[in-house]
Amino acid sequence: MNSKRRIAILLTLAIVVPLFACLNVSAAKTLTEGVSILNPRQNMRGEGYFWDNPKDTLTLSDLRIDTEDEYGLKITDGATVILKGDNRIKATKAALYIGGNVIFRGNGTLTLEGGETGILCNSTNNSDKLSITSGTFNVRGGTDAVKAEYSKVAMSGSAVLNLKAGKGYAANVRELIMSAGVTVDAQGSLYSSYSMLIQGTNLTVSSDKAALLSDGTLKLESMKIKAGDSSSSLSDIAEYSGEKAISAVSTLDTRTKSILFGDRYPVAVDIILLIAVIAALAAAVVVPIVVRKKKAAAVIEQMKLAEAEAKKLKKEAKKNR
Repeated sequence: MNSKRRIAILLTLAIVVPLFACLNVSAAKTLTEGVSILNPRQNMRGEGYFWDNPKDTLTLSDLRIDTEDEYGLKITDGATVILKGDNRIKATKAALYIGGNVIFRGNGTLTLEGGETGILCNSTNNSDKLSITSGTFNVRGGTDAVKAEYSKVAMSGSAVLNLKAGKGYAANVRELIMSAGVTVDAQGSLYSSYSMLIQGTNLTVSSDKAALLSDGTLKLESMKIKAGDSSSSLSDIAEYSGEKAISAVSTLDTRTKSILFGDRYPVAVDIILLIAVIAALAAAVVVPIVVRKKKAAAVIEQMKLAEAEAKKLKKEAKKNR
């Protein structure tokens, strides 16, 4: 075998072997059984997740669950979930099971696919709440994308949600709250049995029935709304009245205003000014100290030179004797 052929074989192995290694690593990360973190008593760690028991915090980092179990991931009451990376869960009944008050935050993505429901909030306490404050959620259910018949679902902050229903609702909840900054794209109606408040949200809904349904109160605030019988026939409306498609854009300015200079300026102006003042004060304190230190160092240096000169003169005087 000549040297050129050997080099070619080695280069081929150098390329192919890492590819197979990557494939094996990816396969190893996919869990085929559901993960339950209900009433945990200690830290729990697995491929793509870590439960910090003292802090009641669950971190998901590139979690993969594809299971024939009814539930993909069960989360206990009082938990805070931090999303990192790209997380995907698929199960036969509900991809995500929520056991009470749970908060989601982080800058990761969570893709959920359930045979019946993407997210199931199973609490019967109407004071319990699923809070989604940030991250990107892609939720799909064979019936409902999100279901919380007896509790509340609140979306706020910078959260982005893409909801796709089967034969049910994109959201089927007791109370639904969407706040400023949230972006929601729903294929299927949003339904609440008690109340629905959508405020300053970037919202798109398309359905074969009314896009927004509530047996109680329904409030839409601080949005420019277009609606129609389909997403291709939208027009500006002053008040929602049961149209099948809706597209709303927030009219709220979510930028924080300047306290010092008023609404015309963002709070960044205050921050820059504060930094400048702190820098000026620091300079006023530090510069004199530095100057004094330099002067003191100069005096000490002069004293050392004078002492050295005196010693030199003393030696010369002794020699002359």
